[in-house]
Amino acid sequence: MKKSDEGRFLCRGGQKIEVDRAADSFTVNLRTPKDAAHLRDAAEVEQVELLTGKVAKVKLCADKSVTQNRDRLMEKLRTSDRLVVHHEYLDHANPDISYQITPEILLKFKDSASRERMAEILEQAGVIIKKEYPQLGLTFLVEVTDAAGANPVKVANRLAANPEVEYAEPSLINRFVHSSLPVDEQFASQWHLYSKTQTAPDIDPLADANIFEAWQLGKGRRDIVVAVLDDGFELSHPDFQGVGKVVEPVDFVGGDDLPLPEAGDYHGTPCAGVAIAEENGVGCVGAAPGCAFMPVRFPLGANDPWLIEIFTYVSQRAHIASCSWGMIPGNHPLSSAVRDTFTHLARSGGKDGRGLLIVFAAGNYDAPLDATIDYPVRWLGRDLQGNWRTFSATGRIVNGHAAHPDTLAVSAITSLNRKSLYSNWGGQISVAAPSNNFDPTTLGQLPGRGITTTDNLYYGSSFTAGKRYTNSFGGTSSATPLVAGICALVKSVNPELSALEVKAIIEESADKVEDSSTDPLYGHAKGTYQNGHSEWFGHGKVNALRAVQQAAARLVPRRVVEKENTSVLAIPDFSAVGVSSPLAVSETGPVTEVFVEIDITHTWIGDLEISLVSPAGTRALLHNRAGGSTKNLRRGYTLVDTPALGALLGESAAGDWVLHVADRARADVGTLNRWSLKLVLGEPRKIEVGTNQSQTIPDNDPAGIASPLAVGSERRLQDIAVSVDVTHTWIGDLRVSLVAPTGEEVVLHNRSGGSADNIRATYTPTTTPALGTLVQAQAPVGGVWTLKVADLARRDVGKLNGWGLELQVQ
Repeated sequence: MKKSDEGRFLCRGGQKIEVDRAADSFTVNLRTPKDAAHLRDAAEVEQVELLTGKVAKVKLCADKSVTQNRDRLMEKLRTSDRLVVHHEYLDHANPDISYQITPEILLKFKDSASRERMAEILEQAGVIIKKEYPQLGLTFLVEVTDAAGANPVKVANRLAANPEVEYAEPSLINRFVHSSLPVDEQFASQWHLYSKTQTAPDIDPLADANIFEAWQLGKGRRDIVVAVLDDGFELSHPDFQGVGKVVEPVDFVGGDDLPLPEAGDYHGTPCAGVAIAEENGVGCVGAAPGCAFMPVRFPLGANDPWLIEIFTYVSQRAHIASCSWGMIPGNHPLSSAVRDTFTHLARSGGKDGRGLLIVFAAGNYDAPLDATIDYPVRWLGRDLQGNWRTFSATGRIVNGHAAHPDTLAVSAITSLNRKSLYSNWGGQISVAAPSNNFDPTTLGQLPGRGITTTDNLYYGSSFTAGKRYTNSFGGTSSATPLVAGICALVKSVNPELSALEVKAIIEESADKVEDSSTDPLYGHAKGTYQNGHSEWFGHGKVNALRAVQQAAARLVPRRVVEKENTSVLAIPDFSAVGVSSPLAVSETGPVTEVFVEIDITHTWIGDLEISLVSPAGTRALLHNRAGGSTKNLRRGYTLVDTPALGALLGESAAGDWVLHVADRARADVGTLNRWSLKLVLGEPRKIEVGTNQSQTIPDNDPAGIASPLAVGSERRLQDIAVSVDVTHTWIGDLRVSLVAPTGEEVVLHNRSGGSADNIRATYTPTTTPALGTLVQAQAPVGGVWTLKVADLARRDVGKLNGWGLELQVQ
């Protein structure tokens, strides 16, 4: 890059964005609130807007000499007031898009760079290291000092010119906006959860996300945590109450653990309600009412290092992060460090180490997530003075957060199963979810219902004034927490799933809803599918039931055996024989994981040799005279830190497991105080599931009732027995059938038995040959098995008391 071009381009996410300096604005790093007041008093200043707690944007009064006023005031602030001042930059192709820089740069060296060369490059550039990100390789947050003699844009470009540097990008202040706007419409039912009984002209009976059906397999577990990152949450709301409901609350704006809404905050409470509102007999209910809620008050002006810090913090405490915010249309690629952080957290983050699933709103501008367009995208919004005006953007448009390949981008579909006009689109959309409808260029309402959810009453601002609930929520802001809640249901059914596996299940299980209409604003038609993907709906409309069923089908049952021996044994000095401490295990099955904990008192652990011997006689060396003169040995051993335990995998668990401890040197002595063994065993050959939940059988109704049972297994069927308990006064009225996870239906009882009472029977391939077809086909056992019972004649009635499955697997 030519030296003359150093300030003309902003590097971000691998792109070179051509920029111009804003003529009438700049940014200032404030030391105290008095600095902002001092700026507001200046005659040439029209407005001072706080972007973060320490950075303010200064807008100058319109004047013919505005550029001279800008330069004069910036120089005065730098020299007289000793403040850090930077130009604001505008996207050359879209001047409505602005970039606010900070004194910091995100810098990554190539793996081949030596420490000496890195230090030399940093010194030459006039920057100092503030923070290192070891999880991202040789990546650092550096700060530009006075020794640089240039602003961060130029310094970053100079750094990037070094062959040892992979990237150097200025840290920007990300100015996020919410992905929904308040509208004035109200209704009383949550059609997005269950629409099949709706008869309203603006609700398609198939418009819901099949959440009610998914609840039949579970409504979420408290140990699965959904973090909602937004502007504040009314934590006193009745639908956020319950034992263990709210966990790890944090306010990154106020710097405390009380993320309540403040003046102007209106958005977080309804988002949280859509995802996790408690089922408590009052108000509304969220998609995953049984899951825990981590409220995170998020700064809508967070810069890049702050984003890394916030998402890393959330990742250590939650499984799923719901983000109903994003950038306005423009060229907004992620910084390389934030991009790499999302990649890292999606794979290795999360509360359980299986990845943090980050769910992002696609946005509400009818704009692409990542494309170059030759027409202006237009939307109605407020400018810095609070006035409504039309904005536009054209050319290169990138929404980096939602477009990241490892985040789950959510678009919106209406209660009529049509694209919400405002919904952003593109090849990066994962799925669509139910929400409202409006025109982004006028904010006028269009056909389609809004979403009923929780609302602020005592704090912040409201969608529906004076009410704890609103029926006016919408935008991709509402679609996003709905999908986040469904992800929590999936994770609850199968906690072993990784974040990327959950994302894949959500996409694979979606309904291919089509919309053949043409976009009335821009004339494109993207509501059909090519290679299984639609630019409007992604992989389709999210289907909670099918997603939960797929998660259950992947479930591998875990049998955990835990044993402990607390008999204290003296360890003989200088004896190869040592002492042996046994633990008897009666459970059968192959060993898939091994954990050992040891408590030994000894004055020189370097004398000790410790082994675990399996019932089959396999010896795994745990401690081999390491530690020198260190006293005592109290620690655990796992497959990660003790690879020798891998020799025990696959062996039968049943029998005596023996810990052997020998002191192989003279003088020092000690005792074995206790030890424990934890084994995780493989799947048994027989799976038994059942339910005693009774259901009344409707009289003379072919639809009847359905009772599901989820089975988690990747095995194939070897034999089957179905037990059924039905109370009825005329079993000749009844038809009873079993539906396998493959969809194949087997009739067990078909109106036989005349006037006899009750069915209490066990059906096998011998008594019911049709079951034999499942066995002969070696049908998969994983998934949802459903018993269907229908009464096909009038008068006599009864109920299903319960039923069960006994499955022999290969």
